[in-house]
Amino acid sequence: MGPSLRSRGVSLVELILALAIVAIAIIALVTLFISGLKLLNRSADVQRSSEIARETVEAIVDMGHAQAPSAAVTFDGANNDPRDANGFPPPPYPAANVEGKLYPITVSVEPLGNLKVVQVRVHYAAGGNLWLERYLHP
Repeated sequence: MGPSLRSRGVSLVELILALAIVAIAIIALVTLFISGLKLLNRSADVQRSSEIARETVEAIVDMGHAQAPSAAVTFDGANNDPRDANGFPPPPYPAANVEGKLYPITVSVEPLGNLKVVQVRVHYAAGGNLWLERYLHP
């Protein structure tokens, strides 16, 4: 007697089932890889936004309390709002260009007694934004 039907090889059903399992595993790995790349890009945007906001806040602090507007005002870099007569807010306002990506900057000033509250908001892709706040004293 010859070999039984079962010992001759793999059936078509078994082969299709094995390919389906491998395909599902590959799809899961590709999805995971794409999600990781998206997270990496978002992390880079947040890091760049943080650097831009910090630089802008430092430039405002260097200008001093007297150069900041005395009334509540917002300068929106996305709308290209002009600087005031004193050159406030300082560069990189209205936007920073880092590695070909544009990061619009919004600067708000609000008086609080003899202090001035300065908020710098940097906008990045997909509607995200990061902000820093600083109190200026005379």
